[in-house]
Amino acid sequence: MESLCQRSLAILESHPGLSHSDFVQALSNLAVIQMALGKLNQAESLCLRALEAEKSVAGLDRPRTGILLQALGTLYMMQHKYEQAEAVCRQASAIRERMLGLNDPVLAASQGTLAEICRRQGRHSEAEALFRRLLSRQEQRLGPDHLELARSLQYYARLLKEMKRKPEAKAMLARAHEIETKSSGRKALRQTVDLVELGLEGKTAAEPNQR
Repeated sequence: MESLCQRSLAILESHPGLSHSDFVQALSNLAVIQMALGKLNQAESLCLRALEAEKSVAGLDRPRTGILLQALGTLYMMQHKYEQAEAVCRQASAIRERMLGLNDPVLAASQGTLAEICRRQGRHSEAEALFRRLLSRQEQRLGPDHLELARSLQYYARLLKEMKRKPEAKAMLARAHEIETKSSGRKALRQTVDLVELGLEGKTAAEPNQR
């Protein structure tokens, strides 16, 4: 896949009359592949190049710019460049919300990344507010049984565990795995694994919140 994207990019670069949109998309696709391969410096270079190409032709105030910025924010988070990650994710959120509204899936991704950035920096109150807003919007947009919602619940559970709110964390995981089971038929093994990873084993998943 990486070699295919690189060949596509080489073809586009050698034919400047071809679509600008295809060129930016090829850069973006290759950046995602490099991220998946752990080649973060190469991915960063490609993301920045895609943004510069988009800006030179269409300006930054476009929906696709929000997608590119969100990818760059995720990359910066993976590199532990949290200040840069937060800045570009907030820029992505502002663009997508202004142009596409609160139900935009890329906006949700940016908010999830922002919440995770805050969690990693120990800014737990900010992270919780972002997670709760994200969960509310995802449930409204996707319904109560969507896998994206389950994933967000799992990230929120990790935050709650760090905040020493283990019963609430277990409740979030229980709901996440109920959604996953409905979607794919998976049984309780994955839930047990996540409970062990979060240090929450030893209590029942149905344990009520304790404040």
